[in-house]
Amino acid sequence: MTRQTRSGLAPRAVAIAVLLAASMEFGLMTELGMSPAAAVLAGTREAAKLFGVEADVGTLEAGKTADIVAVTGNVLSDIHATEHPVFVMHQGRLVVQKTGN
Repeated sequence: MTRQTRSGLAPRAVAIAVLLAASMEFGLMTELGMSPAAAVLAGTREAAKLFGVEADVGTLEAGKTADIVAVTGNVLSDIHATEHPVFVMHQGRLVVQKTGN
């Protein structure tokens, strides 16, 4: 049995849904003229600032919660790499990991 969130969805399902939405938004941001770097910062550091949680999340720093999406490739040259994660870590726990090729 999986632990449930307030939404009624298991944490893994929530992480996948958020990841898919974010990766589509990154693509749309760049299509509308943002650089890939600006799009990634908007979805990470700047979003954390907007919600007032930048002390805990938004950047990779010692002491912050480990929320990481690892991809193959360079998102600065191909933002669509965010659509194909190798693994996703949420609050320091692995929630999605690609297996095989």
